[in-house]
Amino acid sequence: MKRNVFYLFIFIGFICFGSCKNAVTGKPEATGGIQWLTIDEGLTKGSTAGKKILVQIETDSCKWCDIMHDKTYSNETLAAFINENLIPIRFNTLFKDSLEFRGKKYGPKKIGRLDIHELAEEWMIYNYTYPTTIIMDPGFNQLVKFTGAKDPDQFLLELKKM
Repeated sequence: MKRNVFYLFIFIGFICFGSCKNAVTGKPEATGGIQWLTIDEGLTKGSTAGKKILVQIETDSCKWCDIMHDKTYSNETLAAFINENLIPIRFNTLFKDSLEFRGKKYGPKKIGRLDIHELAEEWMIYNYTYPTTIIMDPGFNQLVKFTGAKDPDQFLLELKKM
């Protein structure tokens, strides 16, 4: 009987751990109603949609990125505003594929122990602070860059000013 209880606890532990993590990145799933695009999708859609572009640059080991998703982007009012007025793109700096942007190829690279995608590095202007949120015009020209986690109400006010 004790042996069966032990295996039951092990089984329940695997179920709980598996349901809390994303199988691909090991990160918790983002909450909120934002209709995020991948960097591939965003580069394709961003310039044709005629809307400003919000790029959230993050990495897997960033606790402030998780806080930004759990506390800020999960705000219903903010999420609705972003979905209606911006093209939201999530760009993980650990992205492994090469991309072409404005006729130039970008790919993953290593700086010491840091893995980063060259396009994320260029957009962050070589300031490795996570999360970095960039607002761009439809031509992918930077308008504003924020670093760190933001309060949802304050962030919404800042977005509405643009």
